[in-house]
Amino acid sequence: MPVNRKLKIFLNYFLGPVAFLWVSFSFYKHLVRQPHLHDEWRRILDSLHGYGLLMYVVVLLLMLVNWGIEAKKWQLLTRALEPLSFRKAFYSVLTGATIAVNTPNRVGEYGGRILYLKPENRLKAISLNMVTSVSQLIVTLIMGVVGVVYLLRAFSTGTLDRQGLTPFWMNVLAYGCSAFCIVTVVLYFRLSWLVRLLETVPALRRIKPYIAVLDHYEWPLLLQMVLLSAVRFTVFVTQYFLMFRLLDVQVTWWQGFWAVSVLMLVLAVIPTITLTEPIIRGEAAIALLGLFNNNYLGVWAASFVIWIINLIIPALLGSLLILGIKIIKD
Repeated sequence: MPVNRKLKIFLNYFLGPVAFLWVSFSFYKHLVRQPHLHDEWRRILDSLHGYGLLMYVVVLLLMLVNWGIEAKKWQLLTRALEPLSFRKAFYSVLTGATIAVNTPNRVGEYGGRILYLKPENRLKAISLNMVTSVSQLIVTLIMGVVGVVYLLRAFSTGTLDRQGLTPFWMNVLAYGCSAFCIVTVVLYFRLSWLVRLLETVPALRRIKPYIAVLDHYEWPLLLQMVLLSAVRFTVFVTQYFLMFRLLDVQVTWWQGFWAVSVLMLVLAVIPTITLTEPIIRGEAAIALLGLFNNNYLGVWAASFVIWIINLIIPALLGSLLILGIKIIKD
């Protein structure tokens, strides 16, 4: 059997199972190190009855909506390069979630998504994934900054105990993210400027063929990406709020919305790896939601469930989908 044929069989039929086992083992390894794991599981299992079970199903369905919106964004962006069906776009983002699971801030997602495109288009598509990521980042920055302002106003009225969150650092976060957001929005809606800027750097001229596709995107489509990202952000917050209600974390929708918005901002600016994220996510959630409620275990359990549903389950599904990808052609 030719070497290329053997390599093709190896990649196509062994990479998927290996990825599945790798994600599963890594998840288990980090799971057993989770602080308060026994108490979290007990609270979660206690909620799996009647209304609680229905709520978990709703949160799980919202996960599909969440990734479905991301798939729609990917489908719209790749249209100028290579038309994809929604099903293939959906498989693509799940595969990206698998590759991203052990990379800082999920940057490996780029490599996973492009596998469903033709080989000649894969490198060009990396820049497209940057567009969908930046559109989501813009929404996260805007909502997060507004959330920080909301918390600062609550601090100034004396209605909240700061719980160690000093106004100084929150102001630094607000002003720093605001400045970064302005620059990001300008470059996002003027992608042609970014292409021209990169062309002026001699060392980067060789990547011009792979970023030239960005010239095809005008502001109506880019605005549509931001609007879809805003809907996806709302789905995130809704999932959190439903879990808070289920696990007896007593916060209003208004309080929960802005606290989770700041949480998403913190997770966006702090480098993390998906499988080590629950500790950071849990601590940040307690610091923010603890301003309104002292059910710290409920807050931690809610963030833990959201992490499993939104990141680990899609990564496991994506690892199985790798089986059907033709990574190497004859």
